[in-house]
Amino acid sequence: AQLTKNKRLVKHYFRAFETREMPAALWSMLITEVTQHRDGLTAHRRELAEQLKATTPQLHSPEEPRVLCS
Repeated sequence: AQLTKNKRLVKHYFRAFETREMPAALWSMLITEVTQHRDGLTAHRRELAEQLKATTPQLHSPEEPRVLCS
């Protein structure tokens, strides 16, 4: 949800810059902040995916659940 919000914000800033509603210096600063935030969110999502992968048992065959239960 935060990444989606971030993408919308970037689009909003680009529109404001293109229509000259936002000065270039402000636009540059805001885009830098939003991009850094997006990069942090992406890295956090990657870390969470790795943690989930490490804690989720991987079944290798249809027989494995039966073997594990016995």
